[in-house]
Amino acid sequence: MSRMEGNIEAPESKRSKLAKYEAALCKLMDAAQQLTGCEGMVLILVIYEFKC
Repeated sequence: MSRMEGNIEAPESKRSKLAKYEAALCKLMDAAQQLTGCEGMVLILVIYEFKC
């Protein structure tokens, strides 16, 4: 089977780092939603761009 066939999974260490990064982003998103006004909107947009 070539590299392009089937599912390719990241090594466990990479998945672990990704899970930690995603958890940190979720905490930042929760914090951003508590803010009001322009600062909150800017932070939410920045986090959204990194998450997608």
